[in-house]
Amino acid sequence: MIVKTTRTADAVLASVDALLKESQSLYQEPYQNGAEHGWSLYNTNGLRVAFSLSRYSDAIVVYRGKTINFNPVGNVPDKETCTYRELFPPYGINLAALSILAYLA
Repeated sequence: MIVKTTRTADAVLASVDALLKESQSLYQEPYQNGAEHGWSLYNTNGLRVAFSLSRYSDAIVVYRGKTINFNPVGNVPDKETCTYRELFPPYGINLAALSILAYLA
């Protein structure tokens, strides 16, 4: 059986896309850190987020920081960035999307 581990991150990405204003431009890359698989979004101001299903629970995890705080291989956040993660309940897809957009605005 194949299990798609990015299902939650895909839902958050779709919500971000639906809420994105015409004037905003974000760039998308895959995010992979061990058991966490999702997406990384960044803007031209040097800000980046990575989000996925948390490896420790069913929560949605969002990591925020500057692009330099993420390893270019897999977009893995550094230790400092990991300490400032934000967790959302599994049903908090739109909340996570709003938080991502607020940070990258």
